[in-house]
Amino acid sequence: MHLVMGVPLRVATATSNLMIGITASTSAWVYLLHGGINLFATGPMAVGVFVGATGGSRIAPRVDVRALRILFAAVLLYTSYEMARRALRIV
Repeated sequence: MHLVMGVPLRVATATSNLMIGITASTSAWVYLLHGGINLFATGPMAVGVFVGATGGSRIAPRVDVRALRILFAAVLLYTSYEMARRALRIV
């Protein structure tokens, strides 16, 4: 959205998070109804996500968009490296 349509980075990120949240909550209900979720593991994770999202939304307006762009690119590069490494089984 940001690169192709010119949507501001923060707006594109918020829109993406909303859509991910909707699809993830829908699939979480399916797993919950079929007993595929360990509530003792997901409880602390949910608290961590809430604290991280709250903290991130408070500091985001103070962070330079260029820094966010560089950090996001670094995370994507690392993730793609790990995915390729695991797919090729390189240790």
